[in-house]
This record gives sequence, C-alpha cells and structure tokens, in this order.
Amino acid sequence: MKVVMRLAFLFLILASIDSTQSYKILVYSPRFSQSINNFLGNIADTLVDAGHNVTTLIPIIISELRDGTHKSKKIHIQPSEETTNIADSFKYEDGDFINDNDLNIIHSVMFGKFFTGLLNSGCPLIAELDVHSFSSRLLNMYANFVYFVAFYAGKAEINTLFKERYGPEFPGVHEIGSHAAFNFINTEPLIDFAAPTLSRIVAIGGIGAKEPKKLDGELDLILSLRQKTVLLSLGSIVQSFTLPLQIKQNIVKVISQFPEVTFIWKYEYPEDAFAKSVSTTTPNLHLFKWMPQNDILADKRLTAFITHGGMASTQETALRGKPGIYIPFFGDQFRNAGMMQKNELGTVFDKHNLYNADKLHAAVKDLLENESYYENAARVAAMISKKPFSSKELLVKTVEFAAEFGPSPALRPQSYDMSWIEYHNADIIAVFAVLSFFIVVSTLKVVKCVLKKVLRIVKVKEE
Repeated sequence: MKVVMRLAFLFLILASIDSTQSYKILVYSPRFSQSINNFLGNIADTLVDAGHNVTTLIPIIISELRDGTHKSKKIHIQPSEETTNIADSFKYEDGDFINDNDLNIIHSVMFGKFFTGLLNSGCPLIAELDVHSFSSRLLNMYANFVYFVAFYAGKAEINTLFKERYGPEFPGVHEIGSHAAFNFINTEPLIDFAAPTLSRIVAIGGIGAKEPKKLDGELDLILSLRQKTVLLSLGSIVQSFTLPLQIKQNIVKVISQFPEVTFIWKYEYPEDAFAKSVSTTTPNLHLFKWMPQNDILADKRLTAFITHGGMASTQETALRGKPGIYIPFFGDQFRNAGMMQKNELGTVFDKHNLYNADKLHAAVKDLLENESYYENAARVAAMISKKPFSSKELLVKTVEFAAEFGPSPALRPQSYDMSWIEYHNADIIAVFAVLSFFIVVSTLKVVKCVLKKVLRIVKVKEE
C-alpha cells in the first residue's frame, strides 16, 4: 500500500489563455511540511520554466516553514484561529517519536485526526515485509487497516466541510478524485517496490530536488578535512535536539570511534549545553542548525548519509548516488527505508537500537566498509539520470496534455463505480460457497446412503 503521506497534495486548475499553448495553472500547497513544500514548489517552478502562468495557493499552517516556490505567483492564506489552535496543540519537539508505534491503532487514529484537521482548518508504518511469510503478510494487512482507519475520519471531515459550504449535492473526495485527469505521485519506480498501477498515475519522484549548488564557506572547508564525510539528519519533524540524552550520547560515542571520518549533524539547537560540550570533545563532529542537504548530498566528497528515511531524503540519496543508514520513525519512512534496503543501497536500522551504541557502531562500520553499497548507489544514480523521460519532462507534458484534452474516460477505472460487493466479487464468491456447501452436503448424503446399502448387503450375506 502507498501511504497517504506519500501522495502529493497537488491540485491543478487549468485553462487555456492563448493560442501559444500557455496555460493558467493553480498549485495548491498548504505550508505544513518543508519537504512537501519543496516538492510542490519545484513543481510550480518547473511549470513556470515551461512557459506557463502559475499561481501557488498557500494556506499557512506552520508559519516557521519556508515557501517551496520561488518563481510562481503566490497567494497566502493566513491561518485562522482554529488552525493556530490545532497547530499549537501539537509541537514536534514534544513528540515521543522513539516510543510511538505506527501500528498502535489508537495512536494512528489520533495522529490522523490531528493531521487532517490541521489541513482542513486551512481550507480557502508500513514496511514491505517478506511476501512469502504468512506472519509478514498478515502484519501488512493489519498495517493497511490501521492506516485506513487513521485517515478515514479526515476524509469524512473534508466531505462534511464540502457539503456545508457548497450544498448537500456537492460530490465527496472519492468522487472528485475519480475524475482527475492524472495523478502525480512522489515516487521513483527504479527504486520503489514493483506494484500494480493505473495508466493515469504518473511517477515524478525526485522532482523536489532542486539543482544543487556548489558548496562554499565553512561547509566546503569541512568536507575537505578528511577523505570520508558522513551526513546525519533526521528531517524536520524528528528534531535531533529532542532525542533522549542516552541516544545523543551514543551517537557521539560512535562518531568518536571513527576519528578518520568527518560527521556533519543537523542539530537544531547547536547552542544548547549538550551541543556545546560535544563540540569541544569531538573534533570530527560538526553541528549545524540548518544546512543545504541537497547540495551536500550532491558533493562528490560526501561518503554516505544517515537519515530518517523521509521520501525527499531517500530520493535525493538515490539521485546523488549515496548509500545510507535509514532510521525510520513513523509514517512512510518505514516503507521508504525498506525500499532502499531492498535495492541494497544501505541498511535499515531500528530506532529502538539507538539505545545500543554497539549496534549503531556496527551499522556505521558496515556502511563505511561495504563496497557493494557504493557500487549499487552509483548504478542507480546513473539509471535515474539516463531515464528515457525525466520527471520534469513527464510533469510538463502530462499537465499540458491534461490542460488541452481534460480527463479521459478511458483512464478512469470502473472500480470507482463499483460497490464493495462488486469490487471484491463477494456475491459470486457467496454463490459458489453456497453451491459448494450443497454439493458437499449432497455428496456426503449420497455416500452415507451408499455405505448403508453396502453394509446392509454385507450383513445379509453374513447371515
């Protein structure tokens, strides 16, 4: 299953404006996640570069984040009081991402309600397991159920909001989505798990990674200090400074055991007591509140990446040909990490094992010494760079095609109009089950009758 968070929150409204095939395009990009902002922002900028008139509608949910687009026109919607209250009720730095379990249905429902409520108020875990194992497939089915339940309430809330504002006859999310001309998803097929798909689903993975810039200043100097440099970043939600002290101490302990390797750690509060103490005692460690991750990953001097396994980070890692250790904390990160391990681009490291310095040391040692990771990463990066059609080309051509011709009924699956019974052939299965039952019962009765006659004949002969 593709986790909901992997889907692009992208809505395009297209209208031809002149005979030069230039279109007016609206990109909807709620500001609630920096990586998704960058993904949608680069979509907007790519369409601007293709000659289109693009406007990005940006409901501000988390004000501290930056807009992802630099070239399109922008319309900001200031947060309502409800949006501010919901956002203030959940601070990322207060989250216990080490102990939280995505497969805990109560936790998932609460997070799903918070997540969708946050998005709605601003309106104008899944790991791929061994498919041959019964227990793994059962766990995957349960995980699908948990995520369905987690986001069901949010979808219902959106439908209610639509009907309140536009009338009871206004279609719901499912119906609106079923008539979309195309669906863009943020995934790279060359590293993703193979899965059945539809012709109207277009994968544009990696488009969120902007063209890298050459490093200069302090970062340029740091990457020149040693022959090997490792980047460590856990993303924008799981903030390193909030990790339990023992885990932070274990990370520093392991880093100190590789004095010949430079480590760059995205640590949001480099001025706190912990950061100040380790900065003076660990010469091969450099802490940064923020850094240009994409630019660093593109630098040939960077050896490897230790990351949380967010979609943007895993795709940038593959795009730049770097192996990694993937430490998933929640959501799609488990699937993304498993995807990278399946392609032998590194290993998945259980977040709970961060309490064990020896296991972390072994993982880092394997990352630095396993040459197959580097060979595979270089091969994947070359494949992505030489694809017949780049993600940008697919985006532009598909949007222009949709703008000119609109949705094609041929690309809309009939399953959208099928009931649960029809979709799963439950009625056919039920009929065959009933027929099979009667056949079995009838057969047993015939056998029983025949046996009685045979036994009767045998008894008569014996007498």
